[in-house]
Order: sequence, then C-alpha cells, then structure tokens
Amino acid sequence: MRVGEKYINKFGNIAEIVKYKSTTDCDILIDGYELKEHVQYWNIKKGMFKSSLLPSVCGVGYIGIGSYKSRDENNNKTNAYSEWIDMLKRCYDKKRWEKHPTYKGVEVCGEWLDFQQFACWYYEK
Repeated sequence: MRVGEKYINKFGNIAEIVKYKSTTDCDILIDGYELKEHVQYWNIKKGMFKSSLLPSVCGVGYIGIGSYKSRDENNNKTNAYSEWIDMLKRCYDKKRWEKHPTYKGVEVCGEWLDFQQFACWYYEK
C-alpha cells in the first residue's frame, strides 16, 4: 500500500505517507514531526509539499506549527495574519524602506518570526 512511502521536496524535506484514504486524501508526516492532512497523492509524489517551518514571508517569517490559520473559512486573510505580514514588510521589505527609511535596520524578535507565536499574542492582547 502507499502508507510508509517517502518522498522528498526541493527543500530537502522528507514526507512519509502515514494515512492513505484515496489519491486525493492522504496524511503525511514531514521530517518526522509535522502532520499535514488531506494532501493529494500526486502532489506528494512530485514533491509539492512544504514545511510550515520554512520562511515564506519576506524571507524570514514562517507559518509555524499550531492552530492559528492565515485564512478564514471564506479564504480571506485573518486579522492576525494581515498584521503579521505588515509588520514583517515594514522591517524587511527594501521597497518599504524607500518611503519609510526609519524602518531600515529594525528587526522583529525571533519569536515573532513564527506566525503561531505572533497570533497567540495578537489574540490574547
């Protein structure tokens, strides 16, 4: 069966199929710790999966592993995600520095590069 098959993506992450329901509904474990559900078998086989720990915003921010989502049920960005992206852009987007040079050299604390950590603070503030 397909359970136990392993595939690698272009970032060097390894996905193992841990549950196979159909070609359009597989659960994978990335690098032995990150569970992704409802992934299409063909995408896994082609290496089209990505770890949530890889930087995807401004080269530094990553979604992280947790319960906070970047989009709501209508596929709109959540408030926390929008605020997080804006914060990262202010600090790391060179185009923004042209209009707002005071942000040049400003950094976000390491903890908040993880969207899950930022969202936890955002919703509890």
